[in-house]
Amino acid sequence: MKKISILLSIFFLFGLACGAFAEDGIEEEEEVDDSILECPKTMLRTEFKNCKDCHLVPSWKVRKAKQFDEYEYSRPYGAHLYDNEGETVVTVQVTDIKDGVVEDVLNYAKYLDIKHVIMEIHSPGGSLFNAQRIVGLMDDYKHWGGKITTKVNGFAASAGFYVFMNGDDRLVSPTAQLMWHELYTFSFFKISEPSDSEDEARVLRHLQDTVNQWIADRSHLTKDEVDAMVKKKELWVNGLQALENGFATGLIVGG
Repeated sequence: MKKISILLSIFFLFGLACGAFAEDGIEEEEEVDDSILECPKTMLRTEFKNCKDCHLVPSWKVRKAKQFDEYEYSRPYGAHLYDNEGETVVTVQVTDIKDGVVEDVLNYAKYLDIKHVIMEIHSPGGSLFNAQRIVGLMDDYKHWGGKITTKVNGFAASAGFYVFMNGDDRLVSPTAQLMWHELYTFSFFKISEPSDSEDEARVLRHLQDTVNQWIADRSHLTKDEVDAMVKKKELWVNGLQALENGFATGLIVGG
């Protein structure tokens, strides 16, 4: 009986040892998260399913990006990131001449360290003073090291034309329409003295001379020629005429 107990104990211990060896030899299969993939370029694991989300085509360089903080969490409405032959640019269509919209887009480009913004102008115009502030914001972005291309596929009139004229490159469709004119009116306040109309005319002339000279400096025309073109009338030119007069620097091929 004692021998049987000893034998059973030996068998029991042997069984435990075999079980331990068996467990050591089994490798548990690692659970794979299908949402996480390994990038063949950087060998880093990423949640992106489309390689273009973090690489530029055709160079496949890794995109430069920053993590937005709680305040700057998304791109401005209407702004888009676009890969232009290996260069990341921000594009936006400007319809209303509102300085806040353009300011947000330019700040967004600065935040991502993007050095090229393309603004398509499609606008009937608006406030001259808003347009002048937009021009100032554009100049600030250029001074920061950026480049701005303005484009017109449809039409850019009045203040819209003014903003268009501040592009480093100014591209137009051959059938695009551009318009510039004399300022209509200006008055911060109303007074009843006879000098009212004289003061208003003087301010209008100051503003008109300022903007006409600014436009002439960016075209093939003199200020006197610009003055004559808009005196008591609107100046309308298509894309080809805009290129001829120096308002545009190039044509948009294919629209």
